[in-house]
Amino acid sequence: MATLVLDLQKDSLDKTVSTTDLLRKALMVARKLRVTNLVEWLTHELNGYPDGTEIPAYRKLKGELKVYNPYHGWIPLTIANAAHAELLSERGTSQAISELDRISNGDSDAVYIRLPPSVGRSLMKGMEFPMEPALFLSKTQIHGLVDKVRNAVLEWALSLEEQGIMGEGMSFSQEEQRQAGSVTLNVQHLGNLIGSMHDSQVQQDTTNSTQTYSKPLDLEAIAKIIEELQSRMAKERLKPEEEAQVKSEIACVETQLAAPRPNVRVIKESLRSTRAILEGVAGNAVFQGILTALGILLR
Repeated sequence: MATLVLDLQKDSLDKTVSTTDLLRKALMVARKLRVTNLVEWLTHELNGYPDGTEIPAYRKLKGELKVYNPYHGWIPLTIANAAHAELLSERGTSQAISELDRISNGDSDAVYIRLPPSVGRSLMKGMEFPMEPALFLSKTQIHGLVDKVRNAVLEWALSLEEQGIMGEGMSFSQEEQRQAGSVTLNVQHLGNLIGSMHDSQVQQDTTNSTQTYSKPLDLEAIAKIIEELQSRMAKERLKPEEEAQVKSEIACVETQLAAPRPNVRVIKESLRSTRAILEGVAGNAVFQGILTALGILLR
């Protein structure tokens, strides 16, 4: 007789069942068993990891840095500092599993992650002929990421069966719900957490490929925060390098705010860079209100 847990095992092994559909069924089972931490993980995998959320290490991807040459297409980018190159060659992705599944099964063999605007600008300043950089990935890595998620669901379903938790019809008994608390899937065993990622979007290398960001941003509030920040910087001196970097980010935000169609992604990256700098100002509470306001806007 078919049970919820056996059906979940079967779907985990059936490649014709999409990873998204598999996770939906796993989420239903987890909700019915009241396994809270697993519900959270499955929800993030289905919907994507929100800003500020810890990302599992299996979502860290390593690739090759390239720049876009208008005459020759994407060409390798060499960075003399090995440690810097190593740091830039790894990025995590917070995308929903459905997007990653689609990309891994797409026609294009080239997939990449665009670097944060502030990082891109920094790299382009050191180029004789500035060209847009990106991190190119192997589709094998994307396949591997998706497979790890499927394998984790299968392992959890097998552990449930070993404890006699099967689920008759569409429900579980109270005893099964009680026992399920000791059979939770520890996502940490897939790799340690790597911190939060922001707008790290894997995409295919297709003509005129774009990424859209639908998260609303209060541009009027941002303009007021920038104005207040400039006022406080005039009274409270930062270190020269910190001041120069903040002013550079402010100029970038102001340029976007004045544009007919502001680039929300560029604004967010510049504000995050600004916030990171201000947070590092030791013992300085002058900017605390601005930090709080930025935290709310970028949440």
